[in-house]
Amino acid sequence: MRFGSDSGQPPTGDDPNAASTPAQVLQFPVIRPVEGAREPLLIDFPAAQAPDSPTEEPGLAIAEVSRQLGVASPTLRTWDRRYGLSPSVRTAGAHRRYTATDIARIQLMRTLTLEGLAPADAARIALLTPEKELDIEPILPTPGRQSAPDERQNLDKARSEPSADKGGAQNERPVLRVLPGLPPDSPAFRIEAAVDAALEFNLSGCIDALSFARDEADPTRWWVEIARPALTALAERVVLSLPGESPITIAETATHRALDDYLHRYDAERANLGLPTMRHPARLNKLVLILGDPGHPETPAAHALAAGLIIGGAAARVVTGSLSPRRLGELLNLTKPAALILTYGAARTPGFIEEIRSHLPDIPVFIDLPKGSEPLSFDNATAIHQISSFEALKSQTLAIL
Repeated sequence: MRFGSDSGQPPTGDDPNAASTPAQVLQFPVIRPVEGAREPLLIDFPAAQAPDSPTEEPGLAIAEVSRQLGVASPTLRTWDRRYGLSPSVRTAGAHRRYTATDIARIQLMRTLTLEGLAPADAARIALLTPEKELDIEPILPTPGRQSAPDERQNLDKARSEPSADKGGAQNERPVLRVLPGLPPDSPAFRIEAAVDAALEFNLSGCIDALSFARDEADPTRWWVEIARPALTALAERVVLSLPGESPITIAETATHRALDDYLHRYDAERANLGLPTMRHPARLNKLVLILGDPGHPETPAAHALAAGLIIGGAAARVVTGSLSPRRLGELLNLTKPAALILTYGAARTPGFIEEIRSHLPDIPVFIDLPKGSEPLSFDNATAIHQISSFEALKSQTLAIL
């Protein structure tokens, strides 16, 4: 659910004395509590200059703003297109640039959405906040960008002098500081970008944030350092969503897409080198089946683990669907796996371990033991390994194949 204002009318712009003042018209989606329908709210904001006129005011390109704020470029474009948080100046070459005020509004928007406010309402607050109430930081020069001498002096002065009120005392009001610049490929940047995009219900932006880099070759490390922290951060949020909108679903879908794209690229590269692909029959003698919780078998963690095993030379498959002990026995007879990996919930399912032992008495069984959980006890614990580290689960499984 998104909350929107239903009181008052937007400015009409009928004042004849204001006819010569250029204005920027912005649209926001609003939910009317009574009607329950999305309608546009038009608000006129007087602009300091015509948007098409070149300016000498310093500004940053979208990539630079993305690095400074930790907000993915696709998210910034969505906020521009959907909510009107746009670059307000143009260079002589007609390139759009974000001013310090634009950046302060984006930072306010980001802070409000991370606190759980609906994006449309956060954008409205960010745009309607008077400039004097924004926490505006001077635009810092980026590598390869030379600032003019007078601009450099102003930046040095801004860095060295504390802000003060009229009485001369240091201003104690909390401010929204621009985040330090992070490399776009750093885990922290990608986690925040994925969370931002998921909260915006922006699937393509979330996929961009979670997708594997060209030199990224370890799905296990990717899961531990990027995908899992992003999903954990989303799970801790309290979000009001419309029907059909789910940040967790967006992030889980992006996780599956990132793994799928990576494995397709891995397969294509091996095929080009004349090496067996992940579906080659020769790999089936190292088949590992991964069984998820009966209530939620298709977890992203199981797929990330399977991808890590495949990169390590195994053939790994995630077992999904309704799985009873009898069906598990039929599956084992059909596939003859070399090892089994069970989630904690699957290992506790009555009859599972007994069924496994009745069909494959000596098969190695690995149990993903949650941190802090007591190991499970079994009548026949031979070849049962209970491991609480995701990385160790992969490495020890590969070691016995």
